[in-house]
This record gives sequence, C-alpha cells and structure tokens, in this order.
Amino acid sequence: RAISIGAKHGYDLAALRAEKISLGILEQSDYVLAMDKNNISKLQQDYGQKKTASVELLMKYHSTLGGGEVQDPYYEDELVFETVIELTRDAAEGLLNHIREQHQI
Repeated sequence: RAISIGAKHGYDLAALRAEKISLGILEQSDYVLAMDKNNISKLQQDYGQKKTASVELLMKYHSTLGGGEVQDPYYEDELVFETVIELTRDAAEGLLNHIREQHQI
C-alpha cells in the first residue's frame, strides 16, 4: 500500500528497503529522524542516551504542527497512508528549509 500511495503522489518507493539504525549510522549522520517516540526509546535502549541525543522527531519540522508523532499506517486503511504521506512531505520540506538556512544554501 505504501508503494501504491507513494506512486499516486509521484514517489517511486519500490526500490526502498528499511534498514536497522546502527551505531555507525548514528555517528556518521547529520540528521537521524524518528517517526515516533517509541523509535527514539528503542534507539536509546540499544545505544544509550549520549549516542542518541541528536535523534529528533521528523514532525519537529512540520510547518504548522511543529512536533508530534507520525502514526504507523501498517495496520490501517489507505486513508491513514494518505495522511502519513501528507504529514511527512510537509515535514521533509521543513527539514530541507532548515538545512538550507543552517548551511546558507
């Protein structure tokens, strides 16, 4: 369903695969973004508070919501997938604007 909803919105998600966050990813990444607080808690359990201090919720960058969590649509209907794609697109645009401002791009 994610692939079909993504395609409907112009995103080709077919080749994408999830990857477990590793210590190397945490140490090498400028941004590690989570969809919900449970994701952050799991990372903290696996790698400790110090190594995960920079992990943020993606929704921090949403233009109007400025925080909160993204519902996991896996067990939900297509309407939730639609909502998730709208929320994450807005937040991703906000993140991109943040990066541009931080790096004066």
